[in-house]
Amino acid sequence: MNTRVPLFAALAVFGLPLSSPVFAGEALMEEGEDEATVCARIQKYNDIGAQYYRQKAYALAREAFINQAALADFCSINQSTTEHQMAIAYNNVALTYLRQQKYAWAFAWANLLPGDKNSRYNLEQIRPHLVTWPKKIAGTYVQYAGMGAWSVVTVRQNGKSYDIGGELLRMGINSLMYGPNMGDFGVSMPLNQRVAHYRPDNDSEADCEISVRFGDNRLELKTTGDAFDCGFGAGVHAGGTFLRVTD
Repeated sequence: MNTRVPLFAALAVFGLPLSSPVFAGEALMEEGEDEATVCARIQKYNDIGAQYYRQKAYALAREAFINQAALADFCSINQSTTEHQMAIAYNNVALTYLRQQKYAWAFAWANLLPGDKNSRYNLEQIRPHLVTWPKKIAGTYVQYAGMGAWSVVTVRQNGKSYDIGGELLRMGINSLMYGPNMGDFGVSMPLNQRVAHYRPDNDSEADCEISVRFGDNRLELKTTGDAFDCGFGAGVHAGGTFLRVTD
């Protein structure tokens, strides 16, 4: 299926003055639907989002664009959408955050496919705003899980330590109908430290350790041992880079 490239998102390439929910839980497809029917909704949500965007209703526009991104990701599995069409959806979401001056979220979305021409243009507009982005430990960190959803690590100061909580997702082929597989963890870290280590509670035999290592407005997760012993849902893994998007 060849999905029409939305004119709306392409405007950003020409320099015109355009400008998350983690998992909204809306079922974007039903069991038994053919792929062509599902993928046709990409344009529907692009058009809905564009209408709200022009009305400056950026939060409503973002909801529609995230659905557009979720469907674009799903339809890419069988190559019914191209990487460029996925980037259009991601940048549509990024532009809603840019208009609301939520630059870290805008960067996270635009940077999903940084080599795309839309992404390159929008990242040039976003990066100058992040120069003065405070370097902190506390905040919300995200990693894209696919299909419009993000895994999240939340860090809060609690007295002389940070409370770190992870809510991790795996978006499988049926996630748009039934939701993601999930896993969570929690650990504390002294204020003067930059690395924390999690092991499952009350299970000395579990071969699982997750390290949380903080850098400048980002963190790295790494799992040592058997991920199954972490107690997560099927296919859920703690690993990779998370970007801080809120205080």
